[in-house]
Amino acid sequence: MLAQNALLIYIDDFDSGGFTGLIRSDGLDTLASLGCNGFLLSSEYQTSHPSARLRALLGISENGECAYPRMNVVFYSYHQAAHKVIPEKFQRMDQIGDKMDDEVIVECVKEALSKGSNTLVVLHLAGRHLGLLDSLLSYYVSYTDAIHAAQVFVSVVQYSSSGMKEYVSEETTSNSYRPRQSFEKVDGDYVDDKTAPQYFLLSFYQHNRVRKDEVQRYDILDIAHKNGYGSMNLRALIKEIAFRLGCTPKYGA
Repeated sequence: MLAQNALLIYIDDFDSGGFTGLIRSDGLDTLASLGCNGFLLSSEYQTSHPSARLRALLGISENGECAYPRMNVVFYSYHQAAHKVIPEKFQRMDQIGDKMDDEVIVECVKEALSKGSNTLVVLHLAGRHLGLLDSLLSYYVSYTDAIHAAQVFVSVVQYSSSGMKEYVSEETTSNSYRPRQSFEKVDGDYVDDKTAPQYFLLSFYQHNRVRKDEVQRYDILDIAHKNGYGSMNLRALIKEIAFRLGCTPKYGA
């Protein structure tokens, strides 16, 4: 089902090379219990680097081209290095300035998502930003105004460098008979798997527009055994968001 706008919260700490653990919060538990959950995988050799993971997640090619130019993308990251890999086409939340004030960011997100349509707001956060994360999830997932809540597709992606391999099926990258998908084509060529998979936890929600799975809390074991999404290529999510905003057809080879 289509949405008017979308919010993507990506949790990956650029500063911590040894970052491995998953963060949890009340807001994430609510999102997981009300929405649909699964895993994203990437075996591209570049995605072992944080900036490359961010580019792959957002469908940005090496030369800075955006895979879905019809989307209006508003971007904010707590880390200045992340802004260097973002295309000039993306709007920045410059009004936030250097101070990371949760209330200011929440209001900026609300304003961006209330204007027009086909807008994707991307927030790149670290594990220490739980207050901001929960404030946004409380508003867009637990919001009582169903009419407005239904217009926003909310997704949270969290990177983890370890701890998921035993729970996640890798058939999406190892099955040679699986058709190649359009979102796997980067700079005109299909990307080949060249390294051990990188793992990402995915939870998404849209009021009365997403089929809820049986997950009850934001926990690897619960999601591994009860999720309704399975595991997909990391680049699939931006395609899904673009489709829900009416900016591209459904998946195709």
